[in-house]
Amino acid sequence: MSGGHRYRWLKGEHSPNTPFASAKKGDRDVVELLLETNIANPSVKDSDGRTLLLWATVYNHEAVIDQLVKAGAQLDYKGVDGSILLYRAVSEGNESAVESLYEAGVRLDSDILQTQWFWERGVIEHLDSSVIPGFRKDGILIVDPISWAVDRGYEGIVKFLIKNGSATDFEIRNGWRPLSLAIEDGNAAIVRILLDQKVATNFDYNLEINSNILNPRLERVPLSRAAEKGDEAIVELLLEYGAKPDLKDRAGGTPLSRAANTTIRNIIRVYYDFDRSC
Repeated sequence: MSGGHRYRWLKGEHSPNTPFASAKKGDRDVVELLLETNIANPSVKDSDGRTLLLWATVYNHEAVIDQLVKAGAQLDYKGVDGSILLYRAVSEGNESAVESLYEAGVRLDSDILQTQWFWERGVIEHLDSSVIPGFRKDGILIVDPISWAVDRGYEGIVKFLIKNGSATDFEIRNGWRPLSLAIEDGNAAIVRILLDQKVATNFDYNLEINSNILNPRLERVPLSRAAEKGDEAIVELLLEYGAKPDLKDRAGGTPLSRAANTTIRNIIRVYYDFDRSC
């Protein structure tokens, strides 16, 4: 019987004194003692197959993550490479954990984005090489980390992922892009971050992200949608970064015709008149 299993058998897996409880609490001293005395090994797993490193990642304990990595903890999780831990850190909004795992050499596997079956955010079980966690947006599982971070407003993680090479301009479903998520959430700060990456601004997306039969009346371009929502800050940002003030969406509406109020219309008219004069 391995040291980790022996300790679990003596104390009970859910005892507050187990390595797993210490990893969850971020108790670096206890984890170090358990490792040094061989009561637990750095890759020990609980009865559900979750590792100390996974729990330290979920609870955002940077020091314990670093400690376990230095002690030789396996970065793979249930047959999936270390990117599964990085995805989990992103899903929880744990910026410190994201940075620690990246420093340990974990990278996001772009090929994993092509999966067709994966688990929703929450308890990760029965993972294999084709499965990673995702989150639901109106019934649709979204899997890529940048969209996940954008949708949850994790500004620091969005910046970190971009800095380390994440793509920012791609279709999720039904025309939706990361910029669409930020607009729908009304997050001007993340809209600006994406626009700084020169993402497209003049594209159509259907408001029904989860529908297989699309209603053409629900087509919008980013500017017409922001105007419709009455979001002055995002309207101004989109115009500043080159969105066309007179662009019709596929439903036939323009930013002016969809503007929620006079203030929005006046903002758009300034850019519209300027474009016509050039």
